[in-house]
Amino acid sequence: MEMEIVESIKKLVRPLMALGFMLIIAVGFFMGMIPWESISQLAAAAVAFYFAERAALKNPQNGS
Repeated sequence: MEMEIVESIKKLVRPLMALGFMLIIAVGFFMGMIPWESISQLAAAAVAFYFAERAALKNPQNGS
């Protein structure tokens, strides 16, 4: 039972981090703290993090 809870939490961490990062970017943009030119770079970094880690977890033997 305990291991199932831990595994469920581990599965939620990556999507929540990506969503939180995107929310921070959106709030910073609308408050005028992040210029438009930086949005594409920050969004690309968040998307790359999410999908690269997901791909690495699906196929761990290709990483080494």
